[in-house]
This record gives sequence, C-alpha cells and structure tokens, in this order.
Amino acid sequence: MNQWIDKTEEIIGTAVRIIAFCKTKVDEVKVEKAFAECRRIEKQYSRFLDGNKLARLNSKIGKWVKVDREFFDLIKFGRQVNEKTLGAFDLATKVILESWGYDRNYSFKEGQIGRLGKEGAIEKLPD
Repeated sequence: MNQWIDKTEEIIGTAVRIIAFCKTKVDEVKVEKAFAECRRIEKQYSRFLDGNKLARLNSKIGKWVKVDREFFDLIKFGRQVNEKTLGAFDLATKVILESWGYDRNYSFKEGQIGRLGKEGAIEKLPD
C-alpha cells in the first residue's frame, strides 16, 4: 500500500485533519477509527447538538447532576487546562463564542469567515 492519507472532516465545530503514512489496510482502518472516535465524542459532548450529555448538563445549571466517568474526567481535565493557562482556556465560554458568531451554523470550510460579536458584547453577558 505505502501511501499518504490526508483527510479532513468537520467535526465538533472545527476542522479535524489526520495525515498518516499507511503501509497496510490496517493503518488505513486506524485512520477511519480515529475519525469515528471524533464523531462519537461530538455526538456525546458537542455544544451544537441537542439532547446529548453536554446539553443535559447545561439544562441543569445550578443543580447537582450525576455524570459518567468519561464526562467527569473531561471536566476535570478542562479545569486543569484552565488553571495551567491562567484562564485562557475556559469551559464556560458558550455565551461569548455565540456572541462572536461561533454557533451551530458556523463552518470552518474554506471561504467562510467568522464574525466578531457586537461591540460591548462581553460587558452584556448574563451573570
């Protein structure tokens, strides 16, 4: 086989690109499995999909919610990254991102450019 695979899919609201040198069909299957895992994560945790684990959690803000181990570990990791980046990475940015146009209709496809939010949008965020 001995060929390069360069594949991009729009998953989780971003461009996911995998470049791999495949020596066998097994290697090619591994690339497809990686994309399948990205789609699984999107299905469970994307803020763009209704009815998934993240949507259920977001619908119960201020209440205790039981989550599975994977979800707990993702939240824990997100908090660790938040601390290490001194807040530059923040799990709670949905309102800001949507005010800038990064909502379920946004696309990273070539030729589409995101728009910045209205002036003062950050000051008008809910408490």
